[in-house]
Amino acid sequence: MNREIIVGILTGRDDLLGHDDLPDRCDHKDRSDPNQQFDGRTLCSLCRNINRDLPILVAKVRGARATIDVGLSVTTEEGLSPYEPYRRAGFRLFKPSGTTEIDRITESFQEAFARGYESVVLLFHGVPNLPLSYIEQALVFLREEGEVVLGPLKNGGFYLIGCTQKTFNSECFSELLPNLSFCNKGRKKEALKKIDALGIHLSLLPEWYQVKTPSDLKRLCEERGNGIVWNGRWTQHTSDDLI
Repeated sequence: MNREIIVGILTGRDDLLGHDDLPDRCDHKDRSDPNQQFDGRTLCSLCRNINRDLPILVAKVRGARATIDVGLSVTTEEGLSPYEPYRRAGFRLFKPSGTTEIDRITESFQEAFARGYESVVLLFHGVPNLPLSYIEQALVFLREEGEVVLGPLKNGGFYLIGCTQKTFNSECFSELLPNLSFCNKGRKKEALKKIDALGIHLSLLPEWYQVKTPSDLKRLCEERGNGIVWNGRWTQHTSDDLI
């Protein structure tokens, strides 16, 4: 076991498995602007392909599975057996029982630190094309006496949340946890205010965007074609059906 781990937080009740019906907790559902939303069963295809890209992204980080452990946090109701291929490929599997996003973040941290890791980076599923250098920067910061590292989303909360075991166990971090969200813009603002008030040593990564709307998916395809971003090839495969 290495001292650091990157844990990808997969999306949806059934994660990689998917269903024919629209997931109740789909991030792409019920947007107020009808021109900026996906519709129908194609959403399941998008969510599944984003989830397929996440383990690939994590595994491509420099040192992954050699000097840095990799993991997946899943919420499937069918147990961990469908993810056995990932376990055999070297991924540690986490199965938080909480029903909210904050629960999943908290429990994923708790389980990883209980296993003995000194620093943990949680990665949001909605950024299948995130530049690898952003994740690598987060790990370097935590190695160099950093306390908390965050990657802010343009259209949400954070795409990356990382901290050390010492920081997680501190009283001040327990005050911060309720404001650490992947999707909630309001919580992002509160988290940054709280960090400043608590005097936590923070590294803020470059801003990025969640693939959530047709325009986001178009941007991913354009940037991948121009060699600007990480692969995200499975997510791009859905573009012909969705845009």
